[in-house]
Amino acid sequence: MRQFLLGKSVDYPTALTSLAVGQLAFVALVSGVETLDSDGTKIKDKGYIYLGKSDAKGGKLVVPIYKNNFSYSKMVYTTSTQYTGNFTIADVVAGSDYTVVIVKKGVGFNERNKWTATVRAKAADTADTIASALASQITANVGAGVTANVGAGVTAAASTGKVTVTAKEKGIDYELTLGDDLFGIKVTQTHATAAVADAKYITDLAIKAAADAGIEYTYKDASEYLYPDFPLNPLTQDDAADAGFTVYTIRFAEPREMKTVDQSINQIVQIAVPTSTAAIATIDKILAALAA
Repeated sequence: MRQFLLGKSVDYPTALTSLAVGQLAFVALVSGVETLDSDGTKIKDKGYIYLGKSDAKGGKLVVPIYKNNFSYSKMVYTTSTQYTGNFTIADVVAGSDYTVVIVKKGVGFNERNKWTATVRAKAADTADTIASALASQITANVGAGVTANVGAGVTAAASTGKVTVTAKEKGIDYELTLGDDLFGIKVTQTHATAAVADAKYITDLAIKAAADAGIEYTYKDASEYLYPDFPLNPLTQDDAADAGFTVYTIRFAEPREMKTVDQSINQIVQIAVPTSTAAIATIDKILAALAA
């Protein structure tokens, strides 16, 4: 089972009595007393992660963790990059066709993913006029007649026979191929990469963890949520802008005693905090000590 904890951009607590909303704390039971662990040395076999919540929302959330087969990984925010591709037309032959095919990667089922631009050269055409005509077609065709997710499309610019194709939206990748009399011409491309650990990614983690816990219908409009306190939008936190998050994925085996067999149930706890969170250094220290 996977559990997800979304913390706020606050420091690590100095005492459990003053746990603020969105504040994370690692806790050990020492002689039966809840004790704050700030370096990972107090948790021996079993400990807890506390997440501060208001009394109106049920008070702090408590998640047990075990050192049995304990491991963790850390993901840091990485911004998305933009796709660009270009090619240069050399010679133009009247009556020849010059074709460019643009394919959008990673589309959903039944979503359009391919657009074609073709120009037939006339006697007076040059590399510049063919490049300009192709650029105009690419910009018009890719941006029109598509779904809202694809509508940003790409733009194209032409200069001295060179056509440069640029995605309007970062993180959306394309593939540029040439056909007819452009076949064989070198295409230079810089492929886009999607952002890692941004608000969209955190929202997806929260939805998947909710599904593991049996919470469904998380796709509905906010006014229809069956669970109104579910943190579907991480930007409702203190950080209004999407400056990214640091994500910890903790894995361990929870021992369970049965009549004749001892079983260990593998568990996953994922913690996300804004990149500006001062507590990150302390969390790093605690998890490293628990995994040692």
